[in-house]
Amino acid sequence: SFGLLTAAIIKGISEYSQQEQAVNSLTRAMVNNGIYSQELKKSYLEQADALSKVTLFGDEQIIQAQSAFSQQARGIQLTKENTKAILDFAQAQGIDAAQAAELVGKSVGTSTNALARYGIEVSSTASKSEKMAQVLEGLNNKFGGQAEAATSGLGSIQLLNKSKSF
Repeated sequence: SFGLLTAAIIKGISEYSQQEQAVNSLTRAMVNNGIYSQELKKSYLEQADALSKVTLFGDEQIIQAQSAFSQQARGIQLTKENTKAILDFAQAQGIDAAQAAELVGKSVGTSTNALARYGIEVSSTASKSEKMAQVLEGLNNKFGGQAEAATSGLGSIQLLNKSKSF
């Protein structure tokens, strides 16, 4: 019916708007922290797309997480492995991806280990790159695979519903 079609169009426009806002926020964070390039932005968007297909997190949630990390970690780039570890942490703790990314970013980009209460050890004297490696190791040891594991069982139904473009 016309009502269903209208509702689907409005939902699509709303989702596009959220995605566009997330991408703009990511671009600003990358520019502000001196790591912006078309290639890196494309890489981040490809990471978000790939990870959204195997986790319960949507593209815009992952892009918001990348933005939150970039704002805190100043100059450190996220690999797909880093982004996945952040999503595993968020899933395991039941927090939103941007909040998890902010905690990881603070632990890497500042002298505060915001992950200490989660049992992740980070040396305050380490370089940002060394801190990122320590955080990645700690997150993978404690929470590795949680985001993808959430898609099994009832989560697989949520993943299927998320993948429907209606």
